[in-house]
Amino acid sequence: MTVTILKLSFFVLLIAIPSASPLVISTWNLLAPCHKNSEWVEGARESTHEGLWRPRTEALVGIVHSQLSSSDIICLQEFWWDDNGGNTVAAAGDACQSADLPPPPSPSGGTSPSHWEKAFSSIPGFDLLTARRPQGRSDGLGLLVKSTLKCEWSETIFLPTSTRIGLCVCVKDRAGRKIVVGNVHLPFPTTEACRELQSAHLDAVMQVVETRAAAEGASLCIVAGDFNCRFDQPACRRAEERGWTSGLAAVANQAIASGVGGVVDLGVTHRNHLGEAEAVDHIFCRTMTHDGGFFGDGYGTGGNSTWARAQGFLGAGLRITDANRHAVEGLADWAVSDHCPVTCKLEWPTEKPRPLEGPHVSWSDL
Repeated sequence: MTVTILKLSFFVLLIAIPSASPLVISTWNLLAPCHKNSEWVEGARESTHEGLWRPRTEALVGIVHSQLSSSDIICLQEFWWDDNGGNTVAAAGDACQSADLPPPPSPSGGTSPSHWEKAFSSIPGFDLLTARRPQGRSDGLGLLVKSTLKCEWSETIFLPTSTRIGLCVCVKDRAGRKIVVGNVHLPFPTTEACRELQSAHLDAVMQVVETRAAAEGASLCIVAGDFNCRFDQPACRRAEERGWTSGLAAVANQAIASGVGGVVDLGVTHRNHLGEAEAVDHIFCRTMTHDGGFFGDGYGTGGNSTWARAQGFLGAGLRITDANRHAVEGLADWAVSDHCPVTCKLEWPTEKPRPLEGPHVSWSDL
């Protein structure tokens, strides 16, 4: 059993937290070859040169295997299909079309698996789920789920006014508890309309995850991916308003509350095509009751406490204990991908936490 001591100005709160195996979630935008400039031919894409995309594929798989294998679930964006069955390069601003697109079935990529499907499904200890963008796009989303977890179902979410999608999965952990996870890649904000679309898309994915979790009796919801926006921008702020908590932000807030001081700085997770370095890859979490409300967190605190959630205390005895960006070989110069992986660790005891003996303090006393 571990004991956490929270120093809150002039009083101390002692919490007894039963030990448990952590749940580890990771996210990584792989940079699909259909979106990466060719190093050999100016104006061409890497997808047209197997001598470029094949070795980089091996490097990507190697990094997932060596650096992210402790994860229980890995959300992958810009997962690629190499069958050339449609547009191999996404049109600029494709996410900002004015008319709703019908939700056709996601293309299968042909009767045989694509090179990336075969490569990533070969990673030991994981099962691969994928969803391809509609309208002939060559990229989409992937989910690697640890084989020790039971996958109940998966669902593709077709997002409005775009060819963008979300990928939702329900898994059961080793204690038999259900978790609903959403993976998403939000549009790049080329215009203010795209910025508004980011919020709309994230809202849509979170709504599906929350609804499915309520129906399944799942108390933990996670949405992760490349949001193409910083934590202080509208889409992420909207997620906070919905009651979701960013893993990176929670750990940064914990450091500030511990006495380090300063401001929330999530570092750099992406260097975009404009040369800008930003933190745009996020993992958001929330707990919920079956009617869509918040759990009391089991620490003698109210699950609706904004302050508690910002520190990673999510309710139902669950808390965010760590989150980090991976500085792995090949990413220092952004050669393998223009994003770095992000990982979030959550402690979720199978026993209900109980306060230690002594004075009891609740967030309402603040």
